[in-house]
Amino acid sequence: MTKRPMHAFDLCAAAIATAALVATAVVSSRADEAGIAIDIGDSDLGGVVTGPAGPEAGVWVIAETSDLATKFAKAVVTDERGRYVVPDLPKANYSLWVRGYGLVDSAKVQSKPGKLVNLTAIPAPTAAAAAEYYPGVYWYALLKIPAASEFPGTGEKGNGIGESIKTQHAWIDTLKNSCQSCHALGSKGVRTLSKELGEFSNSTEAWARRLQSGQAMTNMFATLSRLMRWNGRLMPIGFASGKVPSLAMNLPLLKNYSIAGVFTGAWKERFPDEMARAADIVMAWVGEGKLHPRIDRVLPLEGAAEAMSAVADRSVQGRIVLRVK
Repeated sequence: MTKRPMHAFDLCAAAIATAALVATAVVSSRADEAGIAIDIGDSDLGGVVTGPAGPEAGVWVIAETSDLATKFAKAVVTDERGRYVVPDLPKANYSLWVRGYGLVDSAKVQSKPGKLVNLTAIPAPTAAAAAEYYPGVYWYALLKIPAASEFPGTGEKGNGIGESIKTQHAWIDTLKNSCQSCHALGSKGVRTLSKELGEFSNSTEAWARRLQSGQAMTNMFATLSRLMRWNGRLMPIGFASGKVPSLAMNLPLLKNYSIAGVFTGAWKERFPDEMARAADIVMAWVGEGKLHPRIDRVLPLEGAAEAMSAVADRSVQGRIVLRVK
């Protein structure tokens, strides 16, 4: 067999073939690690998510880091074989975990881009536990919008929709511009109520109390007035802080509803015995752990002037405690 000299072209071909073999070996080694072929780059994280029944399709994989100037996170969804790739990540240390319907968040795994990281999905022990992880939009989607045929509203004695709401568009507009514009409807902080608000016999009473809290109370106050039913009742129970809301009196006149206020100072002067009994009940609830007073701040006795100024300018939310040494 006659040997021929190797030319530059042959050298190039050999180099390309060698590079291809090396690349194939790298991909194969990564695929072997996961058991399923996954190709990732130096700025990617990838792997396979499995659960008790095998690969988990359609679950979220979240990569999050606090190493950058601001907290950074990316989320992707696994394919039908449970594979995922989180692409184009800035160089940093990342926490990776799995989230999905019917699951609870998996334990966070630490890694860096360029690695294959297989993750394990954790089934939720109960449906209620799983629901804690559902995104806000899931809950928001459960909102029942009255059908267009139910408008205009005919009030409490009719279909229960306020008479001022003439069309379905107006109902949705009120929801979006008076509620959704400030609140992330569906998120846990909006769909649940703090125990600090008190104990209520039903959700209607609880939300009536909730809507009288916070700096947006005036807007909510006005919105409730527009949505009030015929012969309804609006009962403000004091205003702890912020601007005292005002109300256009044509709204109560148009719907014939009453406004009943409760001012404890005046009640104490007019009905001292009833207030004393109410105070005993309240203190008993405190002793039983049913009530938890909100403490705005704690000041030394020398800070009494500061405390009085804060109360006067209505910046206090709760109580100010003066500590005596």
